[in-house]
Amino acid sequence: MNRIAIPVFSYRPDNYVAVLKHLGAEPLVIGAFDSAEHFDGLLLPGGCDVNPVWYGQPNLGSQGINDAEDDLQMKMLEEFIRAKKPVLGVCRGMQLINVYFGGSLVQNIAERDTHNGDGARDCLHGAVASKDSWLAHLYGEHVYVNSHHHQAVDRLGDGIVLNQFAEDGILEGFTHRKYPIWAVQWHPERCGFSISGGKDFTMQRFLKESSLSMLAEGTGNKNTDRLADGRMVYRFFLDRCKGE
Repeated sequence: MNRIAIPVFSYRPDNYVAVLKHLGAEPLVIGAFDSAEHFDGLLLPGGCDVNPVWYGQPNLGSQGINDAEDDLQMKMLEEFIRAKKPVLGVCRGMQLINVYFGGSLVQNIAERDTHNGDGARDCLHGAVASKDSWLAHLYGEHVYVNSHHHQAVDRLGDGIVLNQFAEDGILEGFTHRKYPIWAVQWHPERCGFSISGGKDFTMQRFLKESSLSMLAEGTGNKNTDRLADGRMVYRFFLDRCKGE
């Protein structure tokens, strides 16, 4: 069973824990630095904004900054890079990886209405993957995904390879040229599937009303037909943690 470190203490990452357990992994939420020797992979989840001091900018719209969490996740990322163990970044996690490698972020995107939902729920939008990329192999070149963010990758970090864009040009996925690192800006832990457990877990309760209406139109809707099953991202990651 894959042991996956999730370094976060500002909130309970229940969605990430639920999908990893659903796929047979052992997620371990940690609030302090730990050695990569104790884990098979690292998941950097969504959350508050990365402090812009990490990429040399003043605060121009970053919110909910948690310096201690930034520091912990940067140190854990560095630890797994040194150990050459798999890393998956989601939303903030993708942004943090880009910043670690010397990239920067757009602190408040103009396309916020398309990507940030209604403040509590996600949006659905189209995304296009680069041919032969890991995301194209999972979903094909065209797919619909869910988003909930107001920041985005701007200048690319060293070694980052673009894999997927939203239809408006916002970067939605990448990998690293040298290290076993994959990342998405969208939220695969709550996209395109439902699982049962100790509490209700259905993707519908995370979607804003306009996106719910889109789903309600049924299988004849082109958006619904191409909605990504987010479990595939986590299966891909867990297979790499096994060395496959």
